[in-house]
Amino acid sequence: MSTKSQVIAYLGPVGAGFGFSIAGVDVRECAHGDDMVATLKSLVAAGEHNIIFVDETLAEHELETIAKMNQEPLPAIILLPNPASPKRVAATNLQQLMVRAIGSDIFDN
Repeated sequence: MSTKSQVIAYLGPVGAGFGFSIAGVDVRECAHGDDMVATLKSLVAAGEHNIIFVDETLAEHELETIAKMNQEPLPAIILLPNPASPKRVAATNLQQLMVRAIGSDIFDN
């Protein structure tokens, strides 16, 4: 499948994207956070994806960079939890995106 027809991408550690690739998602393997940032910037610049999922372990030290990139309407950069080493970074990121999209945190107690 051509990258141009894929609106969703996944950036994750080596070997973690098999399930995404079966579903037709454009999978990019990244060895570390710096590699992920370079790949993410490249994908955003190309403008071919509407949603980019990023493994939270790779994104953990690059949250400010991702937050700046998420100021644009597209692509939506969404962090996904890593079951091997959950950090709760993905939940915080999703909460911030929700507040930006609807104007308030509907799950705030």
